[in-house]
Parts: sequence; structure tokens; C-alpha cells
Amino acid sequence: MKEELLKQLIIGEKQERKLAAEELANYPEEQVIEALVSCLASEPLKSIKITCAESLKTINQPLVAKKIVNLLNHRDERVRLLAQEVLIFLKDKAIPYLSPLLKNSDYNIRKYALDVLAAIKSPKALSLILPLTSDPEPNVRYTAVEYLALFPKKNPEVSKTLKQILSTANEPYGLATLVQVIKIRKEKSLIPLLKQRLRQIDDNFIKFWLYKALLYLKEKGIFVEALNNALEIKAHEDILKDILILEEKIPKEVINWIKKKNIKIKDPTLQRVLEC
Repeated sequence: MKEELLKQLIIGEKQERKLAAEELANYPEEQVIEALVSCLASEPLKSIKITCAESLKTINQPLVAKKIVNLLNHRDERVRLLAQEVLIFLKDKAIPYLSPLLKNSDYNIRKYALDVLAAIKSPKALSLILPLTSDPEPNVRYTAVEYLALFPKKNPEVSKTLKQILSTANEPYGLATLVQVIKIRKEKSLIPLLKQRLRQIDDNFIKFWLYKALLYLKEKGIFVEALNNALEIKAHEDILKDILILEEKIPKEVINWIKKKNIKIKDPTLQRVLEC
């Protein structure tokens, strides 16, 4: 029966191939796993690819991860996504086969493996993410930074890592990602370093993101500073929106700043709030 199903998976008509992919889930053997992975990679019909992926999940063995992990680099995005889906389903069973990919010379492969680990979310998976915050490729490095938001709160290793990144980050994209993590984690221990960096740099775009981080950390007395800096790069309404979200109103000192600078507000929401 198994041999007939393996044959139908390759040469059968559409419904025969689909039925074979379903039934082979009952044969958790290396030969079957290899056949399902091969079918997932080469089968032209999406529905049969999905059936292969579901059968691999049903088999649910570490060997599945070993055989499918190389599909993370497949040229077909549909195949890559299904491979990711299977690996995520396997959880910690997949980690021994994902871990080597984090040192692959191709940064795309490192990124795909990183995405799977973040989706698995287990302590073992998350522990492999921290080192990638030092990856030489910005796309990998800042994706790893973004995933720090998944870690439990008050994690000293994460706090230490965020401080290291904040000490050196000078790319607006990286700082924007860092600010989102700070916003989620509310890392108040970063306040002194944020203020120190503000004193050290002149670039208003970098300062813009540092000020946003301080706003999210509810640091008092920086509204006007943040607005003056944002005005230089015409991003003052962005800061005004942050203040409104955080304070649920526009504070008097901010209203006075708008009047003193004779600022014309264009955003309809800000206009309505200021008219009240």
C-alpha cells in the first residue's frame, strides 16, 4: 500500500496525488518524509503542496525538520512559507536544524531561520535570537532587535542588549525599530543613555527617534524639546500625535508652543483636538 501511494504521489492524476499525500501521513518513515518534502517542493498545484505540508505536520518528527529545513532557501516563496509553517508547528523539534542556518553566509537564509525561531517563541528558540542582534547584515540585525519584544519583561540579557544597540545605532531604520521595542517593553533603564546620546549627536533625524523613545518611556519635561527638534525636519505633527496618544490630550505647554511658533496644523485629528 505504501509503495503504491508513493508511486501515485509522483505520477498520479490530481486527485490521486492529493489522496496519496493525505494517506502517506500514516507512514512516518524516512522514505515517506523525503517523498512528501520533495512533492511539496516540486508539485505545481498549491492544494497538493498544502496537503503535503499537513501530512508532514501529522508525522511530527524531528526527521521532518531535518528534511524540510533546506526548503527555507527555495526559489518559490509558496514553498518557503509552507516549510516555515511546518517548522513552526514542530516547535523545539526543529531547533537543532534551524540553529546551523543562523551562521549561513547567505543573510537571507539567516533571516528565514530567524523568522521561524521568533514564531516558535519557546525559551530555547528565543535564546538563539539574541546573538543575531549583532549580525553584520542590517536586515537580519534589526529584525532580531524587533523580535526582542517577544522576550519576557524584565529580562536582564535583553536590557543589556538594548543598551549596547542604543549606544552605537546611527541608522534611522534601526532606531525606529529600537523605539518600537522600547515602546512595548517600557525599558525605563534606557532613559539615562537616551539623554546621553541626545547630548552627543547633532543629527536631527537621529534625535527624532531618541525623543520618541523618551516620550514612550513617559519621561517628563521633554515635550517642547522634542517638538523643536522635530520642527527642524518637519515631523512635529508626528510628535504631536505621540503626545496626544500618550497624554490623551494636548498639554497646555504644547498648546503654548504651537501658538508661539505660529504653527499651522494640517492633521484633521490634531485640528479637532486643538479646537476643543
